[in-house]
Amino acid sequence: MVAVLILAGFVGAAENDAFDAFFKEFSAKRDSIQTLEAKFEQENKTPEETRVTEGSVVYVKPRRIVFRYEKPEVGATYVIDGQRAYEYIPEIEQVEIHDIGDNPEAEIFFLGFEDNADALRQAYNLELFDPQGTAESAPGATKGLAIRPKPHEDQPVPFKEVRLYLMEKDYLPVRIHVINDEESETLIDISDFRINQPLDPSRAQVEVPVGTKIIENDRLVETVELEGRRLPGPVGVKPE
Repeated sequence: MVAVLILAGFVGAAENDAFDAFFKEFSAKRDSIQTLEAKFEQENKTPEETRVTEGSVVYVKPRRIVFRYEKPEVGATYVIDGQRAYEYIPEIEQVEIHDIGDNPEAEIFFLGFEDNADALRQAYNLELFDPQGTAESAPGATKGLAIRPKPHEDQPVPFKEVRLYLMEKDYLPVRIHVINDEESETLIDISDFRINQPLDPSRAQVEVPVGTKIIENDRLVETVELEGRRLPGPVGVKPE
């Protein structure tokens, strides 16, 4: 029994060393990334259907990420800006804004593009894997990181597992695989990266036209007038 415990201690120490080395290298590779724009193809699989959508993703330091859908929906946009989430659906002329606080779920998407993994390590069980040794093909991926929620008695888990497939050069993800439950999953394949290239500030915002309702934490706060609005405000400026 003592030998088993000693062996387990060595295994645990080796795993911690591997994680420390990985995240040290991860931070070094990501440190220089200030802006990023790429294309994505998303496949949502459920027992009822498989639905494919396409669009673009924009990441800007310090803490903003934008998913803009182009096919088949045109203009549907999702933004995570610091501790706020924005959802714009043109068909219903509505923007929903929610305060998400220090929600570790958002950290998964930020980890895909930035270098801070401390919050994620506290909230989730993490495991490194070899993407080339899996049945699932993700061209260009040389590193893999599996993210699993730690169980909490007072709340359901938001998903079963997220798997990040990372390129060697900068550890940016070519694939994000979200396993929601036993019956549904989402695959996001990312390509055509443009890193630290000139970026129109409006690409990091969503432009909403006159008449759009702005709903904040389930309360109608404004109907856009005059010449429309861009949300959120400029990167790095806190909302009023």
